[in-house]
Amino acid sequence: MNNCYHSNIQAKNYPFALYTQVYYDVNRFLRYNYYRLPFPNVTFDAEFQHLQTEHSGPSRRAWWSMQPRFEGEVQMLNFLFELKDFKDLAKHILKPYESGVKLSKLNKFLRSRPPRKMFDPSKPAAAGFLTWNLAIAPFIRDLASIHAQLATLVREAQQEFLSQGSELQSSHFSELLGEEIGQLTPNTANNYWWGLGTHQSTKFTATMHYQYAYAMRSTIDAFVKYWGLSFTAEAFWNMIPFSFIWDYFQTIAKSLHAMRIDKNVTLEVHDYAESLLTQLRSGNLVMPDDRICAMVFDGEFITGTKAYYRLLAGIEGTIYERRITEPDYGPALPKFKIPKGKQWATMGAIVRCML
Repeated sequence: MNNCYHSNIQAKNYPFALYTQVYYDVNRFLRYNYYRLPFPNVTFDAEFQHLQTEHSGPSRRAWWSMQPRFEGEVQMLNFLFELKDFKDLAKHILKPYESGVKLSKLNKFLRSRPPRKMFDPSKPAAAGFLTWNLAIAPFIRDLASIHAQLATLVREAQQEFLSQGSELQSSHFSELLGEEIGQLTPNTANNYWWGLGTHQSTKFTATMHYQYAYAMRSTIDAFVKYWGLSFTAEAFWNMIPFSFIWDYFQTIAKSLHAMRIDKNVTLEVHDYAESLLTQLRSGNLVMPDDRICAMVFDGEFITGTKAYYRLLAGIEGTIYERRITEPDYGPALPKFKIPKGKQWATMGAIVRCML
């Protein structure tokens, strides 16, 4: 934990293996044995800088997010309100498929005149997508978390939380400040998963070393706190119908959760530091494509988005800057973000069901 500044530029060529879909057939897959790509002919800007240095918003979100709290992995009120969200959605969207009256009217209409167009399966498919992603899959995940948490007695969890406070603890918070992609185009045919171009990103990270004192709660209060049964601002937000859609664009629920401090905890900060890490990669990069199933990159097994923009062969420069400072105690305002692929698909399915 000291002030430092470090820059580095290196030529790199990583070994990797890959398992991916055939570009024209989602039911066929290719396995690439462990090998390397030829080193490309690339240029590199040796005077690159951080994409962004202003980070008051991330600093505030870091401070509040790293506060020690006595709580479990499951917040039961949020769990129940998520079920209510799907119930409200089904009431307005999915119920017509279960209505015998509407099916009867449709049957009479089809008998009275020949159909003018073929059956459109997109609406039932959208309804099935929503049922799985908003009801079944979250319900299964929450049930697994609830089952795991049931194995822990609240009394033991509270005693463990109290004991941890006497030891030196470390917390970290990271947030992407900026990202730029320059002329990155995919290769052809089954080499679609990599392309030649540049990728630059700046990441903010806060680190805090601390200890804390904890005033033990009564058995009932500890149970309510551990299982998330108390009514909070976050629970109130989740109670609002379709609030999860707004969370796709603004991290309101996360901000409300971060601002909920534990009044029974007295925090003692030993030191606090913030850092900026900028990476500029130029060369053969892994494309952001969901057809990539799995990858072994330089001995590390990775899946999903963790593989995106990895430098396979080319030049990489890094700038790392860290400074010891005081936390920003301002409110943890929500962060604007762009919805991810499945979130766009969910909103599209909702719109399709409403049409």
